[in-house]
Amino acid sequence: MEFFKLYRSNQYIIYLILISGLIILSSFLSFFEPGDNTNFVRYFYYIFMVNGQYLFPIVVTLLYAGVITKEYREDTIKILYRCSYSKESIIWGKYLSSSLFLLASFLLIIILYLIIVNFGFANINTISEAYYTKSILHSLFDLILIAFSYLSYILAYGSFVYFISILTKKIGLSILISFGTNIGIHFLGLPKWLIDHLFLYSYNVYGVLSLLDVPYFEIIRINLVNVLTILIFLTFGTIVFKKQRTG
Repeated sequence: MEFFKLYRSNQYIIYLILISGLIILSSFLSFFEPGDNTNFVRYFYYIFMVNGQYLFPIVVTLLYAGVITKEYREDTIKILYRCSYSKESIIWGKYLSSSLFLLASFLLIIILYLIIVNFGFANINTISEAYYTKSILHSLFDLILIAFSYLSYILAYGSFVYFISILTKKIGLSILISFGTNIGIHFLGLPKWLIDHLFLYSYNVYGVLSLLDVPYFEIIRINLVNVLTILIFLTFGTIVFKKQRTG
């Protein structure tokens, strides 16, 4: 039902265009900036270096901020309160449907982009020589791991935006608070022990591509933080949603 709502609103077209445009932007920057333009990893790295901290989160904010605020704005929230589905099912269902769409969109566009890059600009066979001292398959595994690790950050960020939208019930205010927090948190100079447990700092997981040996345990820790973040925000979002109903 949530997928059908997204399809009927045609909003998915806007998100697909935004994601595609941002990835194309990173392609231009990586190609024209001085360096080895035949290096396949270079193009992959620039996807997240250019868009990772702020541009991709803008798309995510726009998507998740409207998931439930649209129900409040159109006053269809009353239908949800009266329906037979549990409040947990409503909150989790809306989040999961948006997340599946986001994951599918990102992965499809990134894969298509990298295929085009491999045949038009770079050469996948140079990965182990130009960037790593290991096999191509091992290198590709690392690229896939980094991609999914960044996507786990995106989903955690989406759960944060989603929670804010449940609290405020206003799309504009949700966007302002969510993105304002994303910008402001990086200027606070927080201690490292706190940074290690905040999902907002895991956007830079792509940085390990510059290392010869990928720190797999660190990547596992980052993903666990992101998964825990999702569970926390969805749990508290459900609690708030229930109290709004009773209130």
